[in-house]
Amino acid sequence: MLKLIYIINPEYDWAMVKEAAKRHGFELGNRRSFLKDYCHVNGVLEKTKLMYQASWDEIGDYFFKRVEEITKHPWKFKKYECVLSLVHQGLSNWGGNKIVRSWAENPYSQRKITAHELIITHLWDYLDKQGYKKLPDKKKWAFCEITAWAITGLEKGLVQKCWPWISAGEKWPLKHNYPQLVKFQKKIRPLYEQRSNFESYVKKALKVIIS
Repeated sequence: MLKLIYIINPEYDWAMVKEAAKRHGFELGNRRSFLKDYCHVNGVLEKTKLMYQASWDEIGDYFFKRVEEITKHPWKFKKYECVLSLVHQGLSNWGGNKIVRSWAENPYSQRKITAHELIITHLWDYLDKQGYKKLPDKKKWAFCEITAWAITGLEKGLVQKCWPWISAGEKWPLKHNYPQLVKFQKKIRPLYEQRSNFESYVKKALKVIIS
């Protein structure tokens, strides 16, 4: 049975901070100070972990099954881990079994972005297995990001079952941290909604992104 487990892993969170600092060129803080912050909130983190887990377990089985039905692709791992972060809102490790999510959210509203990060890692594995492994990471990421928005926002069954409270703007967000993707989103949405099957959608969406 597929499972998502919420965990507390300060060292992994710190590793992601270092990677982000290197990628974006900002000054890296002190590791000892960073880990000390975890000590201050450890009790609350434990409670948050339990609340997040209880909320996700209400939808987990349905989510994993439905995404597999949509993509016609099996999940790579049987167990996924979600690291609670003091810093990051959401991260996927592109094909691995760990994602990262902010600890400071409502246990129910956290579901959609958590699902989004899981879908990104699932789609990354899909591309690798379907002959797109050599595609540049930026192109793969763009496809995965946009398609994760489509699955979490345009699939009525998922929305109604898993996060029925989201606003219309959250179903297909055009105001986000990746404005470079908006031009692709506008072309890809009709491809997703009018697809005959997922494989044909992938080919058409990638053509938009690569061109």
